[in-house]
Amino acid sequence: MKNNLFIVGILFLALVACQKKENNTLEQVEFEQEFIEEHTAQNSLDWAGEYQGVLPCADCEGINTTVVLNREGTFFVKNEYLKNDDNRIIESKGTFSWDKTGFIITIEGSKEFRRSYKVVEGALIYLDDNGKQITGALVDHYRLVKK
Repeated sequence: MKNNLFIVGILFLALVACQKKENNTLEQVEFEQEFIEEHTAQNSLDWAGEYQGVLPCADCEGINTTVVLNREGTFFVKNEYLKNDDNRIIESKGTFSWDKTGFIITIEGSKEFRRSYKVVEGALIYLDDNGKQITGALVDHYRLVKK
C-alpha cells in the first residue's frame, strides 16, 4: 500500500512539474513577443546619417544616390544619373515620416518626389512604388549603405 502511495505521489509531482514548465514556456514566448513588438528600427537603430549607393537605371549606367536623414525628421537626397545623355542631377529636400511599424520611412520633397525605404542595420533598402521590397537578380543593388 505504501508503495502505491509512493508511486502516486511521484506521478503527481511529475505532472505538476510538467504543467509548470509549460506555463513558463508560454510566459517566455509572450515576453519575447512583447520585446520584438517594442523594438523597431525607429527606436532601436542609429538610423540618422548619410547613406550611399548606385541604384539601377533603365536608360543609364546607374543612379549614384545619396540620402541624408536627420533626427529632426528632415532629409536631403541627391540622384546623379551616370553616363546618360544629359548627365542630370536631381536634388530634393523635405521631411520624412515613419510608418506605424517603425521600420519604413517615406521621404517627401516636391509633389513629384516621394520615395520609401526600409530601415535596417547600417542601410536603407529602396522600396518600389507600392512600398514592397524589390526582389530578383538586382535585389542587392537597391541597398544604400550608411557612411
